[in-house]
Amino acid sequence: MTGTPPGNEQILFRDDFDAVLKEGWVLDGTAANVSLLNQPGFLTLFPPDAIPAGEQAASTVLFRELNGDFVIITSLEFQTITDLQSSGLVVQGDDGRTVLLGISAIDQVGFRGVLMLADRGPGVERGRALVRSDLQTVYLRLARVGNQYTGSFSPDGVSFSPVGTLTDDLSTTVNVGVGTLIAAACSVRCEDRVQADFDFFEIRTLSP
Repeated sequence: MTGTPPGNEQILFRDDFDAVLKEGWVLDGTAANVSLLNQPGFLTLFPPDAIPAGEQAASTVLFRELNGDFVIITSLEFQTITDLQSSGLVVQGDDGRTVLLGISAIDQVGFRGVLMLADRGPGVERGRALVRSDLQTVYLRLARVGNQYTGSFSPDGVSFSPVGTLTDDLSTTVNVGVGTLIAAACSVRCEDRVQADFDFFEIRTLSP
């Protein structure tokens, strides 16, 4: 559990995933891949069984609509053991572009840790920030100010370390939430669909 918000931050929304989801969540995915019973007090998300033909990845995401600047925070247990799986916080604009902050494994470069991605649009290279970490339980914090997104992570929800700040001109109204993703390159060799367990999800205002 996180402590008292710093400065003048205010908690606008919090879901502790106790048995029933709070109103306002929308599922992008299959209901069978979402559970509040798999680990009581946690939201468990599984990646899809298959990736649609022609797609590079498939995901299970729970999101809710949000405007303006914000901070979103979660606590995640994710013991990824195979390549190209990611789970964490998701921000999606109205054109489908996203900013992601989560735990990821990329075998081809020998990476396991916190990954931040900003999908900047057609013809523009993605922004990316990486921090190696062996944490199996991690607190993730993603703040938006204008078109800048700043990611950080923590082992205890109190002291956060920076991942990076990336720019992406997503729409003012976005969908924010939690999700898990599996890439097409993994689908032919991943034996297990690794679950992601989220302890809570919180939306805060920003300190001035």
